[in-house]
Amino acid sequence: MSTRRKRGRTLLRPRTLVILIAIFCAVSFAYVRTVQRGAVLDTRIQSLQGDIDELSRRREELLQLKDLTESSEFVEREARARLGLKRVGERVIIVPSKVIEPYVRDAGEGNELSEEYQGMSYPRRWFYYFFGQRER
Repeated sequence: MSTRRKRGRTLLRPRTLVILIAIFCAVSFAYVRTVQRGAVLDTRIQSLQGDIDELSRRREELLQLKDLTESSEFVEREARARLGLKRVGERVIIVPSKVIEPYVRDAGEGNELSEEYQGMSYPRRWFYYFFGQRER
């Protein structure tokens, strides 16, 4: 019995109690720092995951654009529009803007010439556009 009482008394001594409290504080401090680092890392992971999602979406857009630009229709359209190229047997017609304006403008723009074409069908407008004469 005396050893049991001795052990109980040594745990309650102030010096032993201070040492136990110091060890507890050190372990608690280490645990809190670990939890804080984990929270910071979780925030960083979420941020990086958002960046990954955004870059994946951008990659898909670029792949679609690449597929579009590699198609023969796109190449032909761009060659016609930007380079003025044409196929064999085709003819290019250049119409001065003064000829186009009466047929294209709306009456809302204040052009008195377009009012006479307001009630016309589009095929008739195209006829005037290409041949420059009125049907009678």
